[in-house]
Amino acid sequence: MRKVRQQLRPSFKVWLTAGDEDVVGKGGASLLRGIQKYGSISRAAKELGWSYSFAWLQLRDLEKKLGAPVVLRKRGGEVGGGAELTELAKALLWKYEALEKRVERTINRRAR
Repeated sequence: MRKVRQQLRPSFKVWLTAGDEDVVGKGGASLLRGIQKYGSISRAAKELGWSYSFAWLQLRDLEKKLGAPVVLRKRGGEVGGGAELTELAKALLWKYEALEKRVERTINRRAR
């Protein structure tokens, strides 16, 4: 039993909610971060080990909850398509990341 206690450490999950509805958590934030980094829904999904269709469904669900687009999509062509976050999505991602860092700092301080 002693070994188990020594291995225990705090863990947490952060969600941004609207009313009683979860809007974005770690997975959604990771998808938005990937789109911001790679400029591609497909590449962001691949980096997360998700299918493109699963990522697409996550984005549609997020847009439905927010009532506004989170990604601006560019159709493929000679140089290929792409995607970029809307200002709303950038603000949402910033808010999520800031909250996650605050919670992590607080938990780590208190766990010492």
